[in-house]
Amino acid sequence: MKILICIIVISLAVAACTTEGNRNGKKTMDFGSFQMEVPADWVQIHEHGTDSYVGSIAIGNGDTIGFDMGWYSGSITEDTVLVTMDGKWYYGTPDPISGQMQFTDTAFIDTLLKQQYAITAIDGYQARLTTPKISGRGKTGVCIDSLWKRGSGVDRFVLCGSNLHHDNEQLVLAAARTLRFSRPGER
Repeated sequence: MKILICIIVISLAVAACTTEGNRNGKKTMDFGSFQMEVPADWVQIHEHGTDSYVGSIAIGNGDTIGFDMGWYSGSITEDTVLVTMDGKWYYGTPDPISGQMQFTDTAFIDTLLKQQYAITAIDGYQARLTTPKISGRGKTGVCIDSLWKRGSGVDRFVLCGSNLHHDNEQLVLAAARTLRFSRPGER
């Protein structure tokens, strides 16, 4: 009888230890330099970067997002070039399938771009969010161009995935809005 009571008490104690994060299907992922609130099934994939802190996160449905924090971190903007033909200026982007350049008059740049952008504040920093105009066909993520100055450079942060399932696009944006950064030396 004492053993049965002991098992019941231990079971209740373990059940009581369930965190609020686990109850609502969320957890906080801590990467040292930053944290974010994500779905409980997301899994960190450790990577090694040469000149910045990089890594990936498996987010379900075969989708993965990556992050890059450092002086030389990339951008989430599309590759465009500005050219002049016949005395007029045009924007050009490479077609993702054929590789051929597509051109448009500078007044109609939005018709050429496959991404849409929004500026917002995340943890007090100006952030640029991007989503594809057609769900599942483009980049979804966030770029913070100037986190803090360190040494002779300025750290930037990029969190991004490509061609994500629609539901994952929404989850990535929701997670990005919960980002919290720790300056070097604060931890």
